[in-house]
Amino acid sequence: MSTTIRQASRSDLPALERLLRESFDASYALFMPGAYVRGWRMSDEPARTLRRLLSDMGVALSGEIPVGFIACEAGSVAELWVSPNHKRRGIGAALLGWAEDRLRDRGFDAVTLNCYERNTSALAFYRKMGFTVTARYPSRRVAGGPVTVFTMKKPLDARRG
Repeated sequence: MSTTIRQASRSDLPALERLLRESFDASYALFMPGAYVRGWRMSDEPARTLRRLLSDMGVALSGEIPVGFIACEAGSVAELWVSPNHKRRGIGAALLGWAEDRLRDRGFDAVTLNCYERNTSALAFYRKMGFTVTARYPSRRVAGGPVTVFTMKKPLDARRG
């Protein structure tokens, strides 16, 4: 089944929160400090984050089922998540392309994002997509941390074709 990407809507929020929680457990829970993981699971942070970023969020659909989403904020990718059962099918690359097109249309000449050093699969993906590490810093906002975060950047060339 093919994947389509569209602007996320309020009606997507419950499914996107489930996807976010499932994806978090399949990735972050494997490398983040236990105190952070426990706190995040018990919090309403996923729902608050999704509501805050909804106006600039794309959702990838397989049929009518959300299988991934991307959210931008101030020229940066704030969130990019793909369902664990749908990884390695080009969905992350398609979502990233969707976001890059939107940012380019708004006049941005580059896109940035942050990625945890221990998130090795995401780092490899972003490098493959043309991002390079421009800075690193210890995040002290993570319970049980600090953990090292990389800031990554990718120039936005003329429109993809």
